[in-house]
Amino acid sequence: MFLRDFKTENIKGVDIDPQMIELLKKIITVGEYRICENKGKIPWNLKFDLITSYSVFSHLSENNGFHWIKQIHNVLKSDGLLIITSLSSSFIQICKSAVINPEASDWAKNLSKGVEKSYPNWKFDLDKFPNNKIFYLSTGGGFDWTPENDYGWAVLSKNYIKEKWGNLFEILDFVDDQSKLLQVYIVLRKIN
Repeated sequence: MFLRDFKTENIKGVDIDPQMIELLKKIITVGEYRICENKGKIPWNLKFDLITSYSVFSHLSENNGFHWIKQIHNVLKSDGLLIITSLSSSFIQICKSAVINPEASDWAKNLSKGVEKSYPNWKFDLDKFPNNKIFYLSTGGGFDWTPENDYGWAVLSKNYIKEKWGNLFEILDFVDDQSKLLQVYIVLRKIN
């Protein structure tokens, strides 16, 4: 999204999936891309003005997400910006529908298993899910570098971000409008 806004030598990309790094190198032929380890460190000794993370926090457990939010905080400049996405809160209702009717599709069947595993009392939990908690279904990523407990489906609420990350970031924008983007997009500014 920001290729025209930055000098190409300043564009960096990181992922734990080696295949994604190779794909990035083929698609975006400018910049530098590196692999990092699960719960590792961002592999540059630099400070960044802007970091974007599309469809990453929508798959991280609370523990893994907090690890990466601290890593990002460490490499952002003072007042640096972070733009992330998360699944929409409507995903919780999608989960409820999947558990009610798991035979609707293979997707519904697999999703319902995750819901029942993560939320055994789903009838109560999904209707009254607190908006200051992360909604997370552990599904694993299917690769050695994506352990089951660290990767799945995640919904981050505005209140959760304020409560858990508020000492690191100020929320500038939180947009849950699927007519604009299928995921929630969140703009954060580093504090301290």
